Amino acid sequence: MMKELDCAYNETMKMIEATEDAFQLVVKNDPNVQLMRYKTWPHYPKWIDIFGKDRATGEVAEDLMEAVNDLFENQDKQQEDKLAEDLNG
Repeated sequence: MMKELDCAYNETMKMIEATEDAFQLVVKNDPNVQLMRYKTWPHYPKWIDIFGKDRATGEVAEDLMEAVNDLFENQDKQQEDKLAEDLNG
């Protein structure tokens, strides 16, 4: 959804940035979003790992244990990649 709305997560600022047009489109659908314009979201990258595109129902929905296992597998993979990078210089 963020790509379609011309939005992106700014890792340095820990904020979701959006063009004015994109932001106003979201506010039009949910006026409560107005309060979140300049709010920081430091855990956003982890939320993406945990929740991804899954929904509460449907064939591809994950239960809590599957999501936690995926999170740990991703962390293990990142550690392995970092170790390989360190070894290869």
